[in-house]
Amino acid sequence: MKKELSMLPIVLGLLFSGCQKELNRDAQRNEEIAVASNRQADFINTFYGPEIHLGDGKVRSFITITHEDVPKEIGIEITEGLFQNLPTAYTEMHIPLHHKATEVTPYDHVEMDWMPNGHPPAYFQLPHFDIHFYMLPEEDQMAIPAPNATNTSLASTAAYGRPSPGVLPADYTVASAAIPMMGRHWLDKFADVLPPSNQTFTHQFIYGTFDNKVIFLEPMVTRAFLLSGTDVHKTIKQPTIFDPTGRYYPTRYNIYTDETTGKVYVTLDQFVLR
Repeated sequence: MKKELSMLPIVLGLLFSGCQKELNRDAQRNEEIAVASNRQADFINTFYGPEIHLGDGKVRSFITITHEDVPKEIGIEITEGLFQNLPTAYTEMHIPLHHKATEVTPYDHVEMDWMPNGHPPAYFQLPHFDIHFYMLPEEDQMAIPAPNATNTSLASTAAYGRPSPGVLPADYTVASAAIPMMGRHWLDKFADVLPPSNQTFTHQFIYGTFDNKVIFLEPMVTRAFLLSGTDVHKTIKQPTIFDPTGRYYPTRYNIYTDETTGKVYVTLDQFVLR
């Protein structure tokens, strides 16, 4: 009996040791799973849309996205030849997005418009590109009617009118062009092209609406600025109402050049799930 009692601490020690080893193995296993999960989130792929030719070059859309379907960046890639031998008349290009982009962001397609003489108002009358990230199908975009005295009233929220509070960022109060098959354009009241700054237009960020809803985001960039190689990374002012929800929305826009390839990028990034 005494021998059996003397063995009890040894048995208990072995049992405790075995349990401790199992706990350690479980902790290690959980840590390995967490690390693997983090690595999975870090893995990214880039998916491209089809190439569209213009001038002596081409443009295509792309999305960079994690393996967990979180978008990192969406935008267009422009080869340097595109800026040469551009048409002398207004040119409109519809650039498809890869389905990965349409599944996780609110965007359906990109429309890039070449404006060789710019357009009104006067401060935008420089050769530039309007790059619309549309949030509705092309057929719905093409169905937006021509503006008239009734559907452009800013006293209404319908059609080209002023949206309800929260639909636009608070500073986007300057009503600009109402264009058929496009929508109403809105400019930040603090935009540097406006008084008192009155700076020469290089790039601006526009919100577009129709029927009380944001339907596009639009970086506008002059040809000269895109050729300058100057990088821009600028915060996008945010509304408080997002439609649709359950999608990733960008909080920054970018303009930059790959010094190795000469390709120019106009993109949206720093996405937040809304």
